[in-house]
Amino acid sequence: YAVFQCKGKMPEAFKMTYQQICTEFFPQSNYEYGNGIELEVYPSAEVHDPDYTCQIWIAVNEKK
Repeated sequence: YAVFQCKGKMPEAFKMTYQQICTEFFPQSNYEYGNGIELEVYPSAEVHDPDYTCQIWIAVNEKK
């Protein structure tokens, strides 16, 4: 899994982080989407806090 930190008010911060994963991380890394579930980890319900942090876990495989 690749784990990405997401910081900011939800859902805007989540959308921005996921867009960066798709447009920056995958094209520039040696990884591609893997076979597995994606996880979103929310440590509290305070999702409107501008300093809120959560994680996005994505299954990855090395590119061949």
